[in-house]
Amino acid sequence: MGYVMLWLFMGLLGAALGNSKGRGGDGFCLGVLLGPIGVVIVVLLSPKGRVCSFCKSSIHSEASVCPHCQREQPKQESNSEDDRMRQVEESTKLF
Repeated sequence: MGYVMLWLFMGLLGAALGNSKGRGGDGFCLGVLLGPIGVVIVVLLSPKGRVCSFCKSSIHSEASVCPHCQREQPKQESNSEDDRMRQVEESTKLF
């Protein structure tokens, strides 16, 4: 019974730590499945989305306004493979 409570606690700890990075569900699963190792992995995970330029809180990657400080976010550079291919095609067009 003690091990079950310990692993459940690790899941809750992982969820709490992961929630600040937008990964609460991931944190819970890693904490329950891997115990203390899962909690360490959650701490090392990168935030989901991006960080607000002004208040430094985690926001959705496509957000134009931060839900915390209500400030408009600068345009994010696109790094997707499709966008890069489109840029190459446009730059190599002859007509």
